[in-house]
Amino acid sequence: MALQLLIEPGAVEEYEAGRLKSPKAVSVAKNLFPPFGHYYGLLSQNFVHVGPLHRELNPVTPYEPGDTSLSVNLSHFRVMAWLLYVSVELICHEFIQEHRYWTPVGQGYKYNPSESEKNWMRMFLERDDV
Repeated sequence: MALQLLIEPGAVEEYEAGRLKSPKAVSVAKNLFPPFGHYYGLLSQNFVHVGPLHRELNPVTPYEPGDTSLSVNLSHFRVMAWLLYVSVELICHEFIQEHRYWTPVGQGYKYNPSESEKNWMRMFLERDDV
């Protein structure tokens, strides 16, 4: 929603009037920031909304080394932290001196990470060190 409010003319007025719908905000974010769609779907299907992971009872127990559930939870936290970082970089673009993901283009911005940043992202998002 924050990305849509930032880039779409008239979105703030639509939001304030209660007419801005979250499914449209998801579409706007996916078009602006292509990896968002993949990770939003992953989080939506497996973490945020009730799904297959919620069919089992999950008692509170200490995690053991190599525990799959710990690995899954930590990977979701990494994805959420990364999505937040990328979004905040765009929202606060004018206040940030070194940009990792967004390049100004005309009156807007383009998601444009360097190859080294893409490599860092893969390493950060796909690591499994539990």
